Amino acid sequence: LQADEWELLRDFRLMALKSSPEVFSSNFEKELKYSAEDWQEWLTQEGKCVFGLFKDNEIVGLTSVFTSRDDPNGKSAVLAASFITPEYRGQGLS
Repeated sequence: LQADEWELLRDFRLMALKSSPEVFSSNFEKELKYSAEDWQEWLTQEGKCVFGLFKDNEIVGLTSVFTSRDDPNGKSAVLAASFITPEYRGQGLS
């Protein structure tokens, strides 16, 4: 996702946090307070990419890839903030 798609990220992320709070290290109330700039920064941070999973032009999943802070060479990555809506799980989309 690109910085100009921050509203897509925000809306999907908030839905995911609300529907499955137990799988995230953050929470709906905290992220509901994020500004447009906070969401845009999430999409433009160096060493981080956010990917949307789409089915028929509808976002149904999300995941982020970060360079690992434990790798001083910056060649290792960590997947995080992953979520697929329940109705699309188990279909081989990820």
